[in-house]
Amino acid sequence: MTSRPRRGVLAWRAAAFLAFPSFLLGATSLEEAEAMLGRGEYEKAREAVLRYVARDPSDGRARLLAARTFLETGRREEAVGILKPLVAPLAVGQEGPLSARLARAEARFLLAELTGDAELMKSVIQEELPSISREAPGLVRPHVLRIRAFMAAGQKHDAKAETSAAFEKDPRDPDLLMVLGRIEEAVRQAPQRADCRVARALNLLFGREAGSMGGGEEEQAQEGSDYRGDGPGYVASAAARTEALEHLARALEANPRSAAAHAAAAAWHYYDGDLEKFTKSSSAARAINPCCALPELWAARLSENPRDPREAIRWEKKAVAIDPFLKEAWLSLGLHSMNEGDIASATEAFRRVRAMDLFNVTAKNCLTLLEDLPDYFEVSKTEHFELRLSRREAPVLRAYAESLLESWYAELSARYRFQPELPIRVELYDDAQDFAVRGFGTPGVPFLGVCLGRVVVNQSPTTLAPRKRCWAQILRHELTHIFSVQATEGLVAQWFTEGLSTYEERRFRPEWDWEEGIDEEIFDAFHDGTLLPISRLSQGFGGDKVRMYYYVSSLVCEYLDGRFGVEGLSRMMAAWRKGSGAKTRAQEMMRGWTGGRDAAVVHEALGVALSDLDKDFAAWLGKRLAAWKIQPRLSREEVERLAAQAAAAPEDLLLAARLARGCFQNGLLDEAQRNARRVVERGASWRESLDRVKLADACVVLGHMAFDRDEIKKARQYFEEAEKLGVEDFYLFHALGVLTAEEDGRAAEAIRYFEKARAFFPRQVYGGFDPYRKVYDLAKELGDERLMREAVERRIAIVHEDERSRRWLLARHREAGRHAQLLDVGMQLLWIDPFDARTHLAMAEAHRALADPAAALRETEAGLKSLSFLPVYVKMPEEVDAATHDLHCLAAEIHLAAGRRDETRRAVDEALAIRSDSARAGEIRRKLGEEE
Repeated sequence: MTSRPRRGVLAWRAAAFLAFPSFLLGATSLEEAEAMLGRGEYEKAREAVLRYVARDPSDGRARLLAARTFLETGRREEAVGILKPLVAPLAVGQEGPLSARLARAEARFLLAELTGDAELMKSVIQEELPSISREAPGLVRPHVLRIRAFMAAGQKHDAKAETSAAFEKDPRDPDLLMVLGRIEEAVRQAPQRADCRVARALNLLFGREAGSMGGGEEEQAQEGSDYRGDGPGYVASAAARTEALEHLARALEANPRSAAAHAAAAAWHYYDGDLEKFTKSSSAARAINPCCALPELWAARLSENPRDPREAIRWEKKAVAIDPFLKEAWLSLGLHSMNEGDIASATEAFRRVRAMDLFNVTAKNCLTLLEDLPDYFEVSKTEHFELRLSRREAPVLRAYAESLLESWYAELSARYRFQPELPIRVELYDDAQDFAVRGFGTPGVPFLGVCLGRVVVNQSPTTLAPRKRCWAQILRHELTHIFSVQATEGLVAQWFTEGLSTYEERRFRPEWDWEEGIDEEIFDAFHDGTLLPISRLSQGFGGDKVRMYYYVSSLVCEYLDGRFGVEGLSRMMAAWRKGSGAKTRAQEMMRGWTGGRDAAVVHEALGVALSDLDKDFAAWLGKRLAAWKIQPRLSREEVERLAAQAAAAPEDLLLAARLARGCFQNGLLDEAQRNARRVVERGASWRESLDRVKLADACVVLGHMAFDRDEIKKARQYFEEAEKLGVEDFYLFHALGVLTAEEDGRAAEAIRYFEKARAFFPRQVYGGFDPYRKVYDLAKELGDERLMREAVERRIAIVHEDERSRRWLLARHREAGRHAQLLDVGMQLLWIDPFDARTHLAMAEAHRALADPAAALRETEAGLKSLSFLPVYVKMPEEVDAATHDLHCLAAEIHLAAGRRDETRRAVDEALAIRSDSARAGEIRRKLGEEE
């Protein structure tokens, strides 16, 4: 179906008001009024349509145009007044022609938006528009209105269904494209429309298809589950700036009195740092519409610092002072005030949004959460922190969280010689969706924690422990952000603040912040030349390698610490804080956040050129990676290049061996086997050559392929041949270990293979390649307790989520009386699950054995309190009963030794209530009786 004809150009406030198709208006006077409206002749258009309203007060077409003339000049109350007679639906038989009904429905839709009338909106969406669509199935307009309503209400499924139906009718309709955020297409379809061009200019300013239902920000975030952090800042290119200004010039040609166009121009001037032109364009917009606060709203959007919302809040407050009905400004003010910890201001802002828009899901969710906060949290205050924990978690978690936070504060403040603003507010949510709403305004985000500049918001152990995620690790990461963000006043590069937080995790516990596949990703990227240098590191946070660049950035911070010391890191933060002299805070923040100031900061703080630092870091990293005996993965493009070279040089066996490896890695098994066999069959001469190790890699490839086909004997032959020729490769020796372990009586030899594999690539424990577990299983078969413990200790030193191994080790330490070691492993378990009574019991016994009865009693109390609510994961009832009994007995023994008879009696009675025949409890009662 072709696009609808349009006569006249419409100007409407960006993303707020939709145009009305002129061919439905019928009367010439209204068509002329619409044209006047499009040219910005608002007063003339108003006079014309008001005369028409006087002649026919029930006609929604004229009232809609009249309302829009009022809105374009900031007279909102008069717009509502002209629409209010349309509140009541028409009686049956008075509906009139279809064009009039559609106009009336759109006018009532606008009235519902302006007044927040949920019932009126429901009537339009559920009754009027579907009825019109049934009678005129070719019309796109009813779908556009319903899409807007559904998107505003967060009903994505319904919005997508409407979108599909609309696209079947007219995929080129500009209003449809606009509401879906496909602004560039809308401009192509309606180049004469000022509203499309204004939206495109803003689209280029913010670097996104705002409102797009295909691959928007939320969908992108979902792809990286458990990803902690923020998206990168956006810097408009010179070409984008040129295009945007051209669109605005064309928009103002079409409608010189478009307040939205002047406001968009003001936003671009603010982005450029030209405050004089910003003020001039803002004044031009308000000369047309005194209530136009769009320049301030967009200045706030440009000022959105992922770690410091204060500048955005300043602009949002200006916006709502100019236009108290600008719900977009109230909504972002609520979110930023909430992030800043100003709960009262946030609550007021969200109430304002709800009063205007009952369908706003974000405002509803945030308001509900904030109103529940007094009952949600138990608040405790320490010297430097205001800690908020859920009431059911606080009795157990408080002491551990307070101790960690205060010890880390002392360490980090001394290390970086910086004191953040106090108190630091820390909130831990025991519901993942509550956390998401609190931190991001919407449920469903995949993050685990977030630092908001002066506030830390995390998921609590209740939500993290089932995934074996360490709540203490995430807390340290976000607390480090408090230091790096405040020390730089939020002007820091993203790679530095994320890298420093990740580095501080590993510096505290080496096993923290490491995930499956990260090492090999870095190894491969380094060897194929795609690893971003420091000078481009911030770009890594905008693609699909975000996890890897968290770790790479931490390696950069480790390298900087080793070369320049912590003083160098502190000097870098001071240089970012100093700024570059930008005219606006937004420009300063964006330059720093996106890496635009890296070169200047490095030169000022470290006295070296960034290019030289890149080279030195690459050398440092290369030396580190050289210890890993694995083969880099070749890309499909590299394999194709090698294949072309091999075809031109069929005698080059080194090339054939490399090609065989690349084909094997990319699943091209026939090609891999053909090339590897050619190398092996013609290899009599190369067994003595200097390159025999590289050539012998063909044996490794054939060995793996035979292994995968269960041709065990052939696989062993190939692997042993490669070993004789000096190949050093983790996967080769792991495979030899697996093959040898399957043969009777060769467990000790298999262990040696696995130990060699471990030394070649120490942090590989996933995907069936786990030499630590293999050694443990074989040591268990041999009855070698020492080797079993050594394998477990090595594994947990690199894997933070291995709860099972830690529990095994805790039990061995307990049996052997290794009390200090037990306390270390026990604390690691509490950092995953602080609500397990068994861990608290073991730690209480260890403290008692080390002559620290106060600490022992604290652990018994924590263990007993942890039973007062549903455990993080289901435990066997008999285990819980046994631990509870033992905790009461231990507490009774400690109280008895301290002469606290009443406490002893209560504890022993609790123990006997669980096990009436308990000999231990009976002995305590007997001793208590003797003393009395």
